[in-house]
Amino acid sequence: MAKSDASNGKKAGRLSSTFSQIKQVYSFTREENPNLALLLATAFCVPLAAEIVLGIIFHFGIAGWILWTITALLCSAIAAMTVLSKKADKVGYEKIEGQPGATGVVLETLNKNRFYRFPKEPVWADPRTKDCLWRGTGLSGIFLVGEGNYGRVSKAMDKQEKSLQRITAGSAIPVYRIYSGNGPKQTRLSEVAKQIRKVKKAKMTRDEFEELNKRLATIDKKNQILNIPGGIDPNRPQRISRRAMRGK
Repeated sequence: MAKSDASNGKKAGRLSSTFSQIKQVYSFTREENPNLALLLATAFCVPLAAEIVLGIIFHFGIAGWILWTITALLCSAIAAMTVLSKKADKVGYEKIEGQPGATGVVLETLNKNRFYRFPKEPVWADPRTKDCLWRGTGLSGIFLVGEGNYGRVSKAMDKQEKSLQRITAGSAIPVYRIYSGNGPKQTRLSEVAKQIRKVKKAKMTRDEFEELNKRLATIDKKNQILNIPGGIDPNRPQRISRRAMRGK
């Protein structure tokens, strides 16, 4: 009895959390889309209207009306959620577009798919110009995604691709380049993830994909150690001055 109550409590909690998230997304999106409620209502009503028209044309019986009404309600909910999701994504992209590091935020969404791996931190960044370069992997190959000035990012990609030759030499693993931005030869922020997903032809098995990521992680770790100032042990946490943190 106690287990059943606990299970019901968890389900109710998850349901409440889901509705809370939907409410937050709706509020966030409605700030930029005053007509959002009308759009969602339209998306919800279209499948129901279609069901009514079909029912009249084909003379549904009681069982038919019940079955098709349930189906129409499910389609209505999916249609409304799809519209909300697309509008929310559009608003999200518009809010972060042009900000340094925005491309990294978009790339992180690809990690929800287990066939992509994009680290949070860029493999190269220019602190002066804010240009950045991320390196990610997928079953289709290695992706170099740059943000900032096309010429500077292209040179950084050249260097990164040369360093990757130690890993990809003798293999058929391709390297794809994507330039994030609004200029010529660049891909808009909202299209970056789509551009990566378009490359669907698998060049590696799942095991080869994992092995590639292990090798990349090893090289990154070595590079981090080489860039650490002398006298600092990377395996031992450094003591931070509280006075320095207070700015005194």
